[in-house]
Amino acid sequence: MLLFVQHLVDEGDGDGSLADGGGDALHVAPAGIADGEDPRMARYNLMRGYLDAVDRYARLAHTFIVNGSMLNEARFGWFKDRQFDSPNQALTPPFGQLTLTVANISNLGISTSYPRLLPSEQRFEYADNFSWTKGRHAMKFGVDVANNQDVTDTLQNRFGSFTYASVTNFALDFTGTTAGGKRWQTFTQAFVVSGGTGGPSDSTLFYTLYLYQRGFNNFDMGYASALAWLMGLIILGFTALVFKSSPLWVFYEAEVKS
Repeated sequence: MLLFVQHLVDEGDGDGSLADGGGDALHVAPAGIADGEDPRMARYNLMRGYLDAVDRYARLAHTFIVNGSMLNEARFGWFKDRQFDSPNQALTPPFGQLTLTVANISNLGISTSYPRLLPSEQRFEYADNFSWTKGRHAMKFGVDVANNQDVTDTLQNRFGSFTYASVTNFALDFTGTTAGGKRWQTFTQAFVVSGGTGGPSDSTLFYTLYLYQRGFNNFDMGYASALAWLMGLIILGFTALVFKSSPLWVFYEAEVKS
């Protein structure tokens, strides 16, 4: 949509004024997220989500002829640019808006970037110029004031990243089987949520994150190595216990019990 208005007033004797204004609005909401940098030229991928982009601008200008040697020009402009990317709710997996990697195959869940507001920008500008011609001299005075408001709201991996070594481990968690404990990794999610601090009040300070802090923040590699060995031994112990006790709670139809 484009709007343009112009108004001219002639007061005679070389005096007069001219006022004009205009505006434009563009709303783009294709089914998908642009694969390229320019949303006007790129293809759109519905699997990634939805793009909602809005561009608007308006301007007003007024020119006042004081007399044959004096002229005043005033201009005001406004511009709005907003782009919001959201995941495709219709294609959201049953396990929620999270990033999933199973057996080294990634991008099985929602993209780590969405939802995001990138950006929401608003600009205001006012300019006023006064021109004065005196004999052989031409003088110009003016002021130009601009204000730019830029807001970005994006949090990478806000819903967490879950990694499974095999399809079996993912299936056991997804079907609600709790035998053997949960099999997803907590490190990535806790690190992103707390910024690596484990906060608030150590509520997200999981064992793996604490290990990382001691080794790479405090550079206490000896202590971190001991924590890693301890975690490995605990996992090994629980794994041996599960394998050893599995005949007591797992029965295969092909087996013949004596």
